Amino acid sequence: MNERSTFVVMRRDYGGTWCPPPRRWWMGLGALAMAMACVAGSRTGELTNPPGAAAQAGGDAAQVLDAAPEREDAAPAVSPLIEPSAELLAASDKPKPKVTLPFDNEQLERIYAVQDIVAAASAAHGVEPALINALIWVESKFDRRARGPAGAQGLMQLMPKTAGAMAKRLGRKRDSYDPDFNIHAGTLLLSRLLDRFEGDVTLALAGYNRGGGTVSKWVAAGEPLPAGAQGFADRVFEARAWFERLPSRPKRRPASTPKPAAKPTPSTGPISRVNPTSAAL
Repeated sequence: MNERSTFVVMRRDYGGTWCPPPRRWWMGLGALAMAMACVAGSRTGELTNPPGAAAQAGGDAAQVLDAAPEREDAAPAVSPLIEPSAELLAASDKPKPKVTLPFDNEQLERIYAVQDIVAAASAAHGVEPALINALIWVESKFDRRARGPAGAQGLMQLMPKTAGAMAKRLGRKRDSYDPDFNIHAGTLLLSRLLDRFEGDVTLALAGYNRGGGTVSKWVAAGEPLPAGAQGFADRVFEARAWFERLPSRPKRRPASTPKPAAKPTPSTGPISRVNPTSAAL
């Protein structure tokens, strides 16, 4: 049968619609399937390995692993441990530089002598110890018998009228030269000023120096602090930085008690007696 007769038969069998012979149809279908598989494979390769990735990696397996999606059950990568260098270890072993404070031995003795009182006043009135110490330093250099030209008295230089008002609030007798009373009274005054100026330490210190009412007038008028009041606050801030680094008082070694002299032990040997006659001779 030639090609024309095949065409006629196919027209008769399939209602006049032309199609290739059965053998060629199956071969074409197989070729189409292979072509589609090749296209799908090339597209999958482009998604997993973008063009130029292999050339850029140069066959490096690490780049291929980075391009692959991470698995949820994959173990986390372990970072390599970095050993410190000898220079770093030597630098860490060096002793830290000592803090230089502007206090001589006599002043340190006076400072350490009242630290228990400062700690108690800090806990009672809610003011940090370094700020209390700084205010005492600026006011009196920790001289409990200090007296100002205007009549201020004691460690925190309280005026007699102010000290009397604080004594009533503390329920104590006024004694401005008593360190315990003076530090508690001065700390209470500073605490009240901090509350008055809503925690503004600069304004509270200016109020301690010039009076709370005076500073309130300056604030209401929008005026800056005068140079004297601002300078006072700055000196206290500088001193506070020193007291924040103040080391603890070194423990004193107990004085060694001298041992009592040993009692003479009686001799157990024979006692020699002197013949008085021979002695006289």
